[in-house]
Parts: sequence; structure tokens; C-alpha cells
Amino acid sequence: MTRVLGFLSLFLILLFAIANSYCQCASEMCEKTSLSLNTNTKHNYSLDGYVVEIISFRNWQECFNGCLNNCQCLSFNFNEVNTTENCELNDANTKLTPEALKEKEGVIYYEPVRTYYDKNTDDDDDDGVKNVPKFFLIRTLEKNKLIAGNKF
Repeated sequence: MTRVLGFLSLFLILLFAIANSYCQCASEMCEKTSLSLNTNTKHNYSLDGYVVEIISFRNWQECFNGCLNNCQCLSFNFNEVNTTENCELNDANTKLTPEALKEKEGVIYYEPVRTYYDKNTDDDDDDGVKNVPKFFLIRTLEKNKLIAGNKF
């Protein structure tokens, strides 16, 4: 019975995390951040050399929220072994610095996906749905420089 409850708890946590996304709007611009445990994580790896803040959290979900609340955060490392100073927020990711990803036992690297859109833009296929991302922005290592592209 305990085994079934443990499996059910793990399943619910994974289900929440896989579909987890966060959306916020400032003026006419909106940002949507999502994180898939299947495609946006790497077990026993850490992005080294780009830490902007080190925080203590109980779990990776709290670390993820810390990343969402820090506008510099493009990825984060969560150390499952340590109970203090276990969340490292990075101002880079593997798209910008793939060589910085290093093997590190007990650490999971997370890379949230941020997309941006105009909240007043209609969907192109006329299905009545608004707020569909029309482009993306990539923060570069040069401060205040953004690269825009047509993703969709």
C-alpha cells in the first residue's frame, strides 16, 4: 500500500511539472515560461560559470519559482543532495554556452523555455484564440541585447 501511495504521489508531481507553465504580461508584451521534465532537464549535470544567485530551497519546484522571479535567470541547477544553498540561478543556458554544461553528481540542470507575444495579436488560423506566441527573444551574454526571431 505504501508503495502504491508513493508511486501515485510521484506520478502527480511529475504530471504537474511536465505541464507546468507560467505566464505574465507587462503592458502589451506577454511572457510565457514552460518547463518539461522530459526535454528541459539533464540529470547529473550543472551549468558552470554563470551563477547569478545561490538560494536554499526545499525542492526544485521552489527553485523554478525563484528562477521565474529573477529576470536574469535563463536556467538553474538544483542539488538534490544538499539542503542549503542547493539552487543556483544562471544567466545563461545551453543554447548560449553549451560548453559550460558539466557533469556533476547529484545535480539536475533545468532549462525553462520562455516565449514572448503581443497580448492583442489574434491567432492566424482564425480559431478565435488570442495570446499565441508570434516570436521569441533570446537574451544574449551582452547585457540589454536581445535577438528576435520568427519561431512559428
